[in-house]
Amino acid sequence: MNDDSLARLLVRKDRELRLLLAIDEVRDSADDDADPRPMLSALLKLLLENFEASFGGLALLAETSDDIEYISALNIDNDRAIEICQLALTLDQPTEIAQPALPHLIGMRLTMRHLPLGSMFLGRDTPFDADALLLLRIAARQIDSAILQAHTILKLLQRTRELDLIYRIDHLRDTIRSEREMLHAFASVLIEEYTADIGFVLTPQTDAIASAVVRDDLPPLIPALRAETAHIRFPQIIPMQPGLVAKDANRTPLNLLAAPFIVDGERLGAVIVGRVMPFTVSDHRLLFAMTSQIDSAVVHLRLLERVARLENELAANRNFRLE
Repeated sequence: MNDDSLARLLVRKDRELRLLLAIDEVRDSADDDADPRPMLSALLKLLLENFEASFGGLALLAETSDDIEYISALNIDNDRAIEICQLALTLDQPTEIAQPALPHLIGMRLTMRHLPLGSMFLGRDTPFDADALLLLRIAARQIDSAILQAHTILKLLQRTRELDLIYRIDHLRDTIRSEREMLHAFASVLIEEYTADIGFVLTPQTDAIASAVVRDDLPPLIPALRAETAHIRFPQIIPMQPGLVAKDANRTPLNLLAAPFIVDGERLGAVIVGRVMPFTVSDHRLLFAMTSQIDSAVVHLRLLERVARLENELAANRNFRLE
């Protein structure tokens, strides 16, 4: 090996070491009980800087499926970033990805013990050479531990979020004695938890909803929403509704997440929440937990009402006999 080759090798090894140390620093700076998404964004920014890339994406898979749980994207639209990350999931090593109207892209799947954890991609105006591909492969081995850490923390945060909401709904059950009032309060919790524009429960009456906000554009859409949610069996995205938009200057259409509203085995309607920001897999799981809890709360309330009616009937019968 001549002096020039040795010098290039030393430069490459120094670059690899610096990048690995920087990745470790970002990963170790994240608190064990803090939201890991800023860490993922910092990792992506670090990669863009080291590879002189102009845009990129880093995706985290859901725990039990190949759905993307979270996407960190820089200088590229989220939907496009998700599309490219899904392509990168098929690549077990850094590989060029051809995309119309985009410059040079490389991406790859992130794994731990052969289990897919997520994927990433980088894009820039100039081609990636062999050294860049090798460096990204080395970096991926370090990033996968950060992705695993993010998975664990997000799972813990999700469980904590669900438990907090279960407690809040239990509190509604213990303090509210009207079913309609409870459903309105539940709708308020929906809006607050999802930072949503709308949150409501379609109730059995033909044109009735229990909503935390008053909107003139909701009542005309009830028949269409009933049709869209009539046969859903679990939380899922339903089609956007014409005219159902955010109350902002852009009048952005609202994404809609719906779940069946079932009480004591009887299907009564649906729970619907709407916002501009897309819903994640965690949002689906959370709505399932919330609807399950409001089901038991309504059953509890109806039982109390039934007991109260029986007590009143017994009291009336006693009074009648005394007379």
